[in-house]
Amino acid sequence: MVHNTLSMKSFMPKKLVSEPFLHPNINARLAVWGRCVRVQRVRQKIKAVDFCLRIDISESTLRRLESGDPSVAAGTYLAALNALGLMDAVVPMPSAAWFDGSPNARVSGLGGDDDYF
Repeated sequence: MVHNTLSMKSFMPKKLVSEPFLHPNINARLAVWGRCVRVQRVRQKIKAVDFCLRIDISESTLRRLESGDPSVAAGTYLAALNALGLMDAVVPMPSAAWFDGSPNARVSGLGGDDDYF
Protein backbone atom coordinates (compact mmCIF):
# COMPACT_ATOMS: atom_id res chain seq x y z
CA MET A 1 0.00 0.00 0.00
CA VAL A 2 1.39 3.41 -0.98
CA HIS A 3 0.76 6.37 1.28
CA ASN A 4 0.68 9.90 0.05
CA THR A 5 3.14 11.75 2.33
CA LEU A 6 1.44 15.09 1.75
CA SER A 7 -1.85 13.86 3.14
CA MET A 8 -0.11 12.26 6.12
CA LYS A 9 1.49 15.57 7.11
CA SER A 10 -1.89 17.20 7.56
CA PHE A 11 -2.71 14.68 10.32
CA MET A 12 0.51 15.11 12.27
CA PRO A 13 0.12 17.24 15.39
CA LYS A 14 2.22 20.35 15.71
CA LYS A 15 5.18 20.16 18.03
CA LEU A 16 4.56 21.86 21.34
CA VAL A 17 7.27 24.34 22.15
CA SER A 18 7.76 24.96 25.81
CA GLU A 19 9.85 27.91 26.86
CA PRO A 20 12.18 27.35 29.77
CA PHE A 21 11.20 29.05 33.01
CA LEU A 22 13.52 31.85 33.94
CA HIS A 23 13.36 33.73 37.20
CA PRO A 24 11.68 37.13 36.76
CA ASN A 25 14.92 38.83 37.87
CA ILE A 26 16.70 37.27 34.89
CA ASN A 27 14.02 38.35 32.45
CA ALA A 28 14.11 41.87 33.89
CA ARG A 29 17.91 42.01 33.58
CA LEU A 30 17.82 40.84 29.95
CA ALA A 31 15.18 43.46 29.16
CA VAL A 32 17.40 46.19 30.66
CA TRP A 33 20.47 44.93 28.78
CA GLY A 34 18.51 44.91 25.54
CA ARG A 35 17.18 48.40 26.20
CA CYS A 36 20.72 49.64 26.91
CA VAL A 37 21.94 48.21 23.60
CA ARG A 38 19.07 49.80 21.68
CA VAL A 39 19.32 53.24 23.29
CA GLN A 40 23.11 53.45 23.08
CA ARG A 41 23.24 52.12 19.51
CA VAL A 42 20.80 54.84 18.43
CA ARG A 43 22.58 57.54 20.48
CA GLN A 44 25.88 56.56 18.85
CA LYS A 45 24.13 56.75 15.46
CA ILE A 46 25.00 53.18 14.52
CA LYS A 47 22.62 51.68 11.96
CA ALA A 48 21.27 48.23 12.77
CA VAL A 49 22.83 46.67 9.67
CA ASP A 50 26.26 48.10 10.55
CA PHE A 51 26.00 46.97 14.15
CA CYS A 52 25.01 43.46 13.08
CA LEU A 53 28.08 43.25 10.87
CA ARG A 54 30.25 44.50 13.73
CA ILE A 55 29.17 41.77 16.15
CA ASP A 56 28.40 39.13 13.51
CA ILE A 57 24.67 38.57 14.10
CA SER A 58 21.57 38.80 11.93
CA GLU A 59 19.14 41.71 12.08
CA SER A 60 16.45 39.42 13.49
CA THR A 61 18.82 38.44 16.33
CA LEU A 62 19.49 42.12 17.01
CA ARG A 63 15.74 42.79 17.23
CA ARG A 64 15.35 39.90 19.67
CA LEU A 65 18.37 41.06 21.69
CA GLU A 66 17.11 44.63 21.92
CA SER A 67 13.74 43.36 23.16
CA GLY A 68 15.42 41.28 25.91
CA ASP A 69 14.65 37.87 24.42
CA PRO A 70 16.13 35.13 26.67
CA SER A 71 16.74 32.84 23.69
CA VAL A 72 19.60 35.09 22.55
CA ALA A 73 22.94 33.73 23.78
CA ALA A 74 24.52 35.47 26.77
CA GLY A 75 27.70 35.90 24.74
CA THR A 76 25.76 37.85 22.13
CA TYR A 77 24.45 40.25 24.78
CA LEU A 78 27.98 40.70 26.08
CA ALA A 79 29.39 41.21 22.57
CA ALA A 80 26.80 43.91 21.90
CA LEU A 81 27.48 45.69 25.19
CA ASN A 82 31.22 45.46 24.60
CA ALA A 83 30.96 46.84 21.06
CA LEU A 84 29.11 49.87 22.44
CA GLY A 85 31.66 50.38 25.24
CA LEU A 86 29.12 49.51 27.92
CA MET A 87 30.16 46.10 29.18
CA ASP A 88 32.20 47.20 32.20
CA ALA A 89 29.48 49.64 33.31
CA VAL A 90 26.50 47.33 32.74
CA VAL A 91 28.09 43.98 33.67
CA PRO A 92 31.04 44.69 35.99
CA MET A 93 33.64 42.00 36.64
CA PRO A 94 32.87 40.18 39.91
CA SER A 95 35.15 40.44 42.90
CA ALA A 96 38.10 38.06 42.74
CA ALA A 97 36.91 36.51 46.01
CA TRP A 98 33.97 34.99 44.11
CA PHE A 99 36.10 33.05 41.65
CA ASP A 100 39.47 32.77 43.38
CA GLY A 101 40.25 29.15 44.22
CA SER A 102 40.86 25.83 42.59
CA PRO A 103 38.49 24.99 39.73
CA ASN A 104 39.07 21.31 40.58
CA ALA A 105 37.90 21.61 44.19
CA ARG A 106 35.19 19.23 45.36
CA VAL A 107 32.55 19.54 48.03
CA SER A 108 33.43 17.20 50.85
CA GLY A 109 30.81 15.04 52.52
CA LEU A 110 29.95 16.12 56.04
CA GLY A 111 28.51 12.86 57.21
CA GLY A 112 27.06 9.61 56.06
CA ASP A 113 25.62 8.95 52.65
CA ASP A 114 22.18 10.55 52.54
CA ASP A 115 21.36 9.18 49.04
CA TYR A 116 20.68 12.72 47.84
CA PHE A 117 22.66 12.25 44.63
